[in-house]
Amino acid sequence: MKSIGADTLKTIANGMNQGYIYVDEEGIIGEFSELAKEILGIIPGGNHSHKAGTIEPGDIVIFADNDLGNDDMMRADDLCCLNIKDKGISPGDIVLAIGKYRDESAKPAYKSFGSYVPEPVLSLNSKVDGMELSVSIDFENKIMRAVVGGEEYCMDYLENVGHIVVLDGETGAVKFFQAKGYGFRGEEAGELLRGKSFLGKNLPDRNNELMPTVGMSARRLLDGEEFQAELRAAFDSEDGTNVEKPLEIYHRWMLVKMVRVRKNSEDDGVYIFIQDRELAECTVSSGSVLTEKIERTARRTAYRDDKEAGGLMKNIIGNSAKMQKVKQLAYKAAHTRFNV
Repeated sequence: MKSIGADTLKTIANGMNQGYIYVDEEGIIGEFSELAKEILGIIPGGNHSHKAGTIEPGDIVIFADNDLGNDDMMRADDLCCLNIKDKGISPGDIVLAIGKYRDESAKPAYKSFGSYVPEPVLSLNSKVDGMELSVSIDFENKIMRAVVGGEEYCMDYLENVGHIVVLDGETGAVKFFQAKGYGFRGEEAGELLRGKSFLGKNLPDRNNELMPTVGMSARRLLDGEEFQAELRAAFDSEDGTNVEKPLEIYHRWMLVKMVRVRKNSEDDGVYIFIQDRELAECTVSSGSVLTEKIERTARRTAYRDDKEAGGLMKNIIGNSAKMQKVKQLAYKAAHTRFNV
C-alpha cells in the first residue's frame, strides 16, 4: 500500500481519535498505536498507581459487580473469602461488598439484588479500621465507583464488570484497583480473590506496557469470537474491502473498522481501527452506532423484568434503565385491583 502509506493511515487514525493496529499476512501484530494501547488497557491511564502483588489475609476489599459470575470469573464460593456466606446470592445477581480478606473475625458489609433493583444508583458505605469507605453502581451512567479517603477509583462499563479495589490491611494504602484491560492482564475479580497475582500500574514510566503487543499473534492477543471471525474474513477478502461494526474485544464493546490491503507489498495485511465508548461518544455517528448495538444486546441488570412482564411488554420500545423501570412499574400496577 505504498501509494497511500501506513504512516498516512496512522495519521488519519489519530485525527479521527481512533486506535490503530496493523496485522501482517502471517497474523502477527506489526504495529500497535499508543491510543490503541490506552483503549485496551495495555497502557493504564489515570493518576493512580500501585505496585505488583497479591491480595493478602487482612487486606480490605471493596467490590461491586452488576452481574455476578459473568465477566468477573467469579465462582459461587468466592465471596466466602470476605466472610460473606449468604446462600441467597446467585449467579447473575448484583453485589456490593466491603470486607476483610480471609479474616473470619471481621464482619463484612454487603448488599445483593436479584430480579429487581429499586434505584438507578446503588451504594454501600462502611467504616473499616477507622476509614470511611464506599462503593456504588450508577446504572444510568454505567459507572462503578469505590471511594477511599476522598479518592475515587472508577470503572465504566457497557454491559457487565466486576470492579475491585484492595487496601493494604496494615497501612490502609491502596494496593490494587481495577482498570481497563483487566481481561488482557488476567486480573478478573474472581481470579484475584482466589490468589492470583496482579501487575503494577503506572510505575514509573507511563509508557511501560503491561504486556507485549508487537510481534504477538493477533489471535492470541485480541480475544473475541466475533472479532476473530471478522478478522479471518478480512484476510480472505479482496484488496480494499472494509467492514465497520461494533465488536467485543475481551468482553468490552468497541467500534471496529477493518481494512484489507492486498497489493503484494510489504504493507499488506489488515489495518484495524478501534474506538471505545468514551471516544465513540465524541463522534455523533460513531457513538450512536455503538449505543444502538449495546441497547440491542446488553443484558439489563439495572431493572430486570420478570419473565411475564418482559413478554407482555415486548412491543414497548426502549431498554434504558429508566424505560426498564417504567415497564416493571406498569406491569406491577396492572396486576393490582385499582385503576391506573
